Parts: sequence; C-alpha cells; structure tokens
Amino acid sequence: MQPILDKITSLDELRKIIPPPREIVDNKSINYLDDTAQRFIKRSPFVLLSTGSDDGFDISPKGDPAGFVKILDQHTLAIPERRGNNRIDSCQNILRDARAGLLFFIPNINMTLRVSGRAFLAQDDWLCESMAIKGIKPKFAIILQVDHVMGHCGKSLIRSNLWNTGDQPHNDVPSMAEMVIAHSGANEDVTELQRHLDDSLVNRLY
Repeated sequence: MQPILDKITSLDELRKIIPPPREIVDNKSINYLDDTAQRFIKRSPFVLLSTGSDDGFDISPKGDPAGFVKILDQHTLAIPERRGNNRIDSCQNILRDARAGLLFFIPNINMTLRVSGRAFLAQDDWLCESMAIKGIKPKFAIILQVDHVMGHCGKSLIRSNLWNTGDQPHNDVPSMAEMVIAHSGANEDVTELQRHLDDSLVNRLY
C-alpha cells in the first residue's frame, strides 16, 4: 500500500472541500419524534444500533416485523433485545457510555432515518410483554431517550443499488462459518459449524 500522507486535519480545511449545507439541510435535525419520524419508524423492520465505550465502537443490526421498535412517546424509543450470540457488545457499551445512535431502513425506500440520544436497559414486564412474538418476550429492552432526529437522503442506497437483489453477486461471499473460524482460529469443521448456524437461524430466532 502506498503511504497516505495528505490528511485533512481541520474543519476549515474540510469546508474548503465541502461547502456549508443549505439552510434547510442545516436546520433539519429536531430533538423529538414528530409525525413523519414516527410514521417511518412504524414501517421500519430493520435498524442499526451504534454504541461505544473506552474499548471501542460497535454497530449491531436489529430486525423484526415492521414497527418492532416501540414509540413510547415523542422522546422515547424501546428496542427489544432478542436472542443472539450472547456477546451483548452493545448492551455492555450502554452500561459504560449511554450515548447511542440508530439508523432506520425500510426495504425499497431510498431514504433512512437517523435517531440518536442516550440509552439504558430496562426489564419492565409490561414493556417486554408488549414486544412478545410467537408468545416469547425479550428478557429486556434498550430504551433510547431521543436527542436528535433527522431524515437522511438515499444517495448511498441508490449508488449501491442495494434494493436490487438480482444485481448482488453471492458466489464469492464467505459463509458465516468460514468467517468465524478464520477470525477465531477455532479448530472446527466449516460444514458442521455452518449446519449449526443455519439451524440456529431457523430454531433460535426468538
């Protein structure tokens, strides 16, 4: 790799490259969930959760039927914590640093919704009961107290052709088992591990 030397190190330098946004863009962040944001969240089946701590940063995907993120009021969201790999990276981060961000997606819609604020974990029974699927409720939920809400344009979704699944090549994509073994150094058979992972996707969703 060639050395990377020409770094951008100040906002003034950056603004010489990227001019300030239009006033309407600069002012489009609000501090509550208005009607448009709530409508988007109610139709979204997939969200990315960003958290961090002194140990680093994580981004975790969360998904369920559309509307799974509960709007408790104009300033509060609740995200069910479903079964996973038990690493609970995001939850550990939240216990150390409450700052968190969400990026909501709706399939075939070329825009996203950004929501950020401060998070905590809660296990109130009424809340978990309201998030039950197939009779199985989450053990707890991630609560986000909203500070910033902003719609984000879909240029990246259009450039990536994300929603046109027929254009996405899959023949050279590593399997989950292959990646886990490569990263962990585990002495396991790829086929057997993938069979176990596939079974988990079917039988351990909730």
